[in-house]
Amino acid sequence: MNLGSDARWKGDDTNGCTLEILDENAVVRADSRNRKTPTAGNNEQCRGPVRELAR
Repeated sequence: MNLGSDARWKGDDTNGCTLEILDENAVVRADSRNRKTPTAGNNEQCRGPVRELAR
């Protein structure tokens, strides 16, 4: 499936990390939440699995 002309990390995500995959007609979101450390959304430990899921 060829989805997504662009992707970006949601900037105001305060309790995890959300990757927004943008297309002409849709926005698909893949996210991860860390219940123990909710503010740890900007680190690679949170973003790495989300990046893999989006691929």
